[in-house]
Amino acid sequence: MAVVLAAALLAIVYSLRHATQPEEAMQGIPLLETDTGPAPEVSYLWTAGIELTGGQQQRLRDLEKRQQAELGPVLERLEKAADEFDAALNRRTGGQTPPDADPPEEGEASRMRELSEQASSIREKYWEQAMALLTEAQREAVEEKRRREWREMLERLGLPAAPAGRQDSTPPAASDER
Repeated sequence: MAVVLAAALLAIVYSLRHATQPEEAMQGIPLLETDTGPAPEVSYLWTAGIELTGGQQQRLRDLEKRQQAELGPVLERLEKAADEFDAALNRRTGGQTPPDADPPEEGEASRMRELSEQASSIREKYWEQAMALLTEAQREAVEEKRRREWREMLERLGLPAAPAGRQDSTPPAASDER
């Protein structure tokens, strides 16, 4: 799963670098505009350190099963697209493709981006449903853990915690209220 997510992130970064319009590129990096990152899978809640009632646990298990039934095939296609992308890059760097030829990996990168967006959409849908099952205190605890983990991951990757040009990590909506 980590390989698929890393490949998807690589595809998004690759496609952003080859974007022709800067405004479109900025729309393509919502990951850096939020303070918790992309929505995780429902299973994240089992590791969030919150106490769940028996009813919450059962509803979350049911939700997790539905998410996996919908997400599993998309992740399989994403893994296949990542393999094709890797193979295209290997052909290009291995000298099997003329350097002046159109990059064959653009099709694979586009397909990976499309599948990654589809997977993110599925995760977001089920994450919202899962969060609706929690109490306010549970939601706050989960979101704090996500914010902390997101900042740590960005630091490990050497990425800014806010979009380029911003001096702080305040989300744009919050800064507009001042």
